[in-house]
Amino acid sequence: MRPWSPLRAAGLALAVTLVAAPAAWSRRAPAPGGEVRVFTDQSQLDLLDRGLTRTSLVDSSPAPSRSQAAAWPPMDGTFFRSRFLKAASRTASGVWALTPSRTTPELLAESIDHCFASESGSWPSRALRAAGVTTRTSVHPDGDVLVEATPSPGPLLELLQGCPGPGGPFVDQENAWEAAEDA
Repeated sequence: MRPWSPLRAAGLALAVTLVAAPAAWSRRAPAPGGEVRVFTDQSQLDLLDRGLTRTSLVDSSPAPSRSQAAAWPPMDGTFFRSRFLKAASRTASGVWALTPSRTTPELLAESIDHCFASESGSWPSRALRAAGVTTRTSVHPDGDVLVEATPSPGPLLELLQGCPGPGGPFVDQENAWEAAEDA
């Protein structure tokens, strides 16, 4: 057996250090039901809250990875993706039928109503008001949200990109913060 050279001993010590040190310094994530604290100054609090609790009803950007594309596929028959809509279709009479996903029809209708209301100041509400379009949102007994617009504003899904959904990845149906699996 050959004696250990100083270079081999240093290499072994370095390998042990590289393997053992990160394990010693790492911390375990909180268990389910655990607590994560985020610290920010008061001036950034509103931005942080909006970032964690709001996301657009509809998104037209491509999924950044294959796994995200599989987890968040486009709505049926469109290239738009949504955390809140499973499908969107337009009837022969021009009424849009939106099938909710991961939210209740009532919360989805409330989000759309709020976004299209002139008091909200959102760009979709300003565009609708400038074009003289009035909208009416209702919940159909089958669970779809119906959106009627007079006169027709054209592509509704493009307008919904400017509308915040009922909650972001950390908000459930009761609007309480929670850790979501897709956050």
